[in-house]
Amino acid sequence: MKWSITQLKKNQNEPFTFDKEIDMNYLTERVDELIDISPIKVTGDVQVRMHDIIVNLDITGVLTLPCARTLKPVELPFDTTSTEIFELDESSDREGVYDEARHKLDGGMVNLLPIIEELVILEKPMQVFSEGSEDISLAGNGWEVIGEDQVESTDNSDEESSEKKVDPRLQKLQQLFDDNK
Repeated sequence: MKWSITQLKKNQNEPFTFDKEIDMNYLTERVDELIDISPIKVTGDVQVRMHDIIVNLDITGVLTLPCARTLKPVELPFDTTSTEIFELDESSDREGVYDEARHKLDGGMVNLLPIIEELVILEKPMQVFSEGSEDISLAGNGWEVIGEDQVESTDNSDEESSEKKVDPRLQKLQQLFDDNK
């Protein structure tokens, strides 16, 4: 996904279109919790203007992530669009103006791969849930999942019950403390 300026200027009167499929499976090693990634389909067009090169992108694919509750793999399809602008003039009067969609040319080349990688990574949500994950058991043999409001009431009742109940093995020590009062 790399083109030279001269190659793009040949198509200056009409948009240069592209339709590619990219294997980005290497992102599974760089991005946390990404189990798998399908080949990414990238379509779009490039328009050369007087001072800019405008790239319209449409990126589709499928990310496989672990369910936040069960850790089962969940396939998450995505479809994102973006408009990226590359500046042809090296001595731009926009110096110091930050714009996330504006890019400098890389050695006289328009390189879309880092931009596509960033857009794919941004599509990864914080959590995904598999179907039926809300039906998982909330209690088992000797354990139970509780909410925050139950934690506070449990803490208070534990303090009260610990004051009332004395371990029978330590009952003699309790009598020692009672004698000192």
